[in-house]
Amino acid sequence: MERNRKDQLIPKLMTINLIIAIVLLVIAIITFNVGDHAAQVTFVEACGKVFLTLFAIEPFAIAFYLYWPKGE
Repeated sequence: MERNRKDQLIPKLMTINLIIAIVLLVIAIITFNVGDHAAQVTFVEACGKVFLTLFAIEPFAIAFYLYWPKGE
């Protein structure tokens, strides 16, 4: 049975989001254990930008992937 494009996309996005979350967690642990206050503030600002970018780009990526013709 052939899987449709949506069934292939969701696991890929979940994997990418999981990798991003793990990387941010490791960086957060390092930053909050070793870094000073300025490093912590910079990290929180960077996380905000990463999340805003994900929420802005991911829906468009899903829409383009699902509705773009297969052969193009």
